[in-house]
Amino acid sequence: MIMLMTLWKKTCVLSSMLLLATSAFAAEPITASISFGSIGLGSWNTQVEFKEIQVTGSDGKVLYNAGELKDMSDWTAATGEWAAKGGSLVQTGKDTPAIAILKRKWGDCAFTFKARKTGGAEGFLIPFQVADGQEKHWWNLGGSEKANQSYFEGGDLPADSKTFVAQKDQWYDIKLEIQGAHVRCYVDGTLMHEITRGLTLIGVGSWKTQVEFKDIQIAELDGRSLYSSAGITSLSGWNTSKGKWLVKDGVITQTGNDSPALAVLDKSWGDCILTLKARKTGGEEGFLILFQSKDIQDKHWWNLGGWANKQCGLEGAGLPTDRKSITLETGRWYTLKIEMEGMNVRCFVDENLIHDAICTK
Repeated sequence: MIMLMTLWKKTCVLSSMLLLATSAFAAEPITASISFGSIGLGSWNTQVEFKEIQVTGSDGKVLYNAGELKDMSDWTAATGEWAAKGGSLVQTGKDTPAIAILKRKWGDCAFTFKARKTGGAEGFLIPFQVADGQEKHWWNLGGSEKANQSYFEGGDLPADSKTFVAQKDQWYDIKLEIQGAHVRCYVDGTLMHEITRGLTLIGVGSWKTQVEFKDIQIAELDGRSLYSSAGITSLSGWNTSKGKWLVKDGVITQTGNDSPALAVLDKSWGDCILTLKARKTGGEEGFLILFQSKDIQDKHWWNLGGWANKQCGLEGAGLPTDRKSITLETGRWYTLKIEMEGMNVRCFVDENLIHDAICTK
């Protein structure tokens, strides 16, 4: 299992580097707003066949059309025994998993195909939004110990288990609609799953530093307001961990010396834009801005003025090391913004882009 997963991980990285020659990909580049990762097909100890494979952009434009598949030139077979046969993509091995991925990254799109099981114990695996280095991030259709479930595995995907049994030699029409963190999954035209990937927490804090926060806004990517701290008079709706927190004149204040002191909104969020004003009133370092955190103890934050008030950086599982030099002035208000779209995170200070990163977990 370890060797197979290692190979799958290496192939995910390799797929982002391969150049395509003659293929069924659209000639023009993808115009989606963001590249989420790879998509593909697979199985677990099961023999399967796929045909009429197509990827369509959010504008309806066809980005990939396998047609009568003649070869594997558009695909990378990570594990399994894959071949193009009779116009279909066929997997005849017993690997756990057997994975083939398209040699391109994808943004918002619809992924459609027909699938049938020709032998084995379970059903189909449909990898999607797979980041470089991820071991698995897929829709498991016909999996589990009893081979009778449809659910998700990997990363920040909710399980959302439903009953499904893949019948041998029966063709199924399958579709995934991917729009940012929102995913819809259909079997034979019936909606089976509708999930939002990465519902996580947002908050503010500090490390041995006294701080103030105001004008906290959370908005959809299209600008629709989801939360505003305007008129705030108490910490109702917030959960705190350590620190001395209070609200005065619409400002959230932390006067303690804890490491860390955190205040987190008691609601989960998907893709969004967080903006706020922050200032340091005393202490050794600067601000902590939590984002995409699974719980209040989860270290997943933007650290501004950390490392003795000399640097800022992203900290947490799946985040790259991307430290930049910064020194925060005591008493000065800074305007901060974090854009969270899929796995991409962009961080700004006073409208200047500081970090542009991909979070893989």
